[in-house]
Amino acid sequence: MSNAEQRLYARESLIYTVTEDLLVILEDKGVSKSELARRLGKSRAYVTQVLSGSRNMTLGSLSDFCFALGIEPKVFLPVGPEPV
Repeated sequence: MSNAEQRLYARESLIYTVTEDLLVILEDKGVSKSELARRLGKSRAYVTQVLSGSRNMTLGSLSDFCFALGIEPKVFLPVGPEPV
């Protein structure tokens, strides 16, 4: 796999993981996309686009989604060399 392909795969994997985690949290908390949109002051279409991965999510919007769901966002970035 080329560098460009690896970068694209990593990007798509991150988007998928974050959006799937948010969808699980929505379901666990019994919050609809419409209710989440209301809490965010955004349209349902915006929420749907973000959660489908078709609209880019910034760290700021991720934080807003988490706040609206009553959770604290945590980001894990490995530091140091990867194990061989």
